[in-house]
This record gives sequence, C-alpha cells and structure tokens, in this order.
Amino acid sequence: MVKQKCHVSKWYNAGSKIILNATVPIYEVGEFIGTYNVSPGSMIVVNSPVVERLVENVNYVFIILVTVIVLAISIIVFIKIRK
Repeated sequence: MVKQKCHVSKWYNAGSKIILNATVPIYEVGEFIGTYNVSPGSMIVVNSPVVERLVENVNYVFIILVTVIVLAISIIVFIKIRK
C-alpha cells in the first residue's frame, strides 16, 4: 500500500538550504520522490524548481520484528504454562 501526502508550495531563493521533514508512523517508511529522491529529514540545496512528493510504504522490517517478538512471547508463555 502506497500513500501520498498533500501538495505544499513555497518560494525559496536559489542557494537556500532546506530540510524536507515529514511525520511518518513507525509502521511505515517514507521517501520524497521527485527532483532529489531523499528520505525525510534530508537537507537539499535549492538551485532550480524542486518538486518532491512524500511516498509512504509499509515498514516490513518493523512488522516482521513485532511479529517475531509476539510469537516468542507466546511460545515462552505456552512453555511456562505446560510445566
């Protein structure tokens, strides 16, 4: 599932350094796609018109890690109950 965020437009002078920030939930990963293709929190230098679109995808590493932890806890509880 890919989600795209809304459009923000602002004028910056040539040579301006800006940081592309975004709030992304822990269960997702975000990337700005467009002129620079960078991760949220990256600094860019404006030298020409910039078009960036935040694209969010599922953070599969986080989902797998949570699943493994839940399964490990379930197995430990099951073993303790059987004793």
